[in-house]
Amino acid sequence: MTSQPARRAIYILAIKGEDSDRQIQADSEVVLSFQKGVSFVVVHGNAHAPDDRANIKELWNAFDKAWWDGPEDPRIRLLTITPASAEYWESPGKLIAYADMLVAAATGKRPSTGELGSVQL
Repeated sequence: MTSQPARRAIYILAIKGEDSDRQIQADSEVVLSFQKGVSFVVVHGNAHAPDDRANIKELWNAFDKAWWDGPEDPRIRLLTITPASAEYWESPGKLIAYADMLVAAATGKRPSTGELGSVQL
């Protein structure tokens, strides 16, 4: 029987003994940030770094070969992050933000910062 990755988790393959692995061993509270275009997400949660070969093998893909010999490479550590909360921000984009700041400067109104929100997980 193979184990399945935990639901509601973010998985990152990392190098055993490197900074991220050592930091999680010292303090499991983490903050991850993601950006795509003008959209930003920040995730707060807890992490642990088990030596979970079954899940490493399941998550393995061809790009991982750039870092490790294969899913059985003993240098791989699976960082497992369990999110507790997240915030998102969708910026209006650089051109619109500049135009909004110019209008705000001319009129005294505050510029729009885009759409903001948060969620407890």
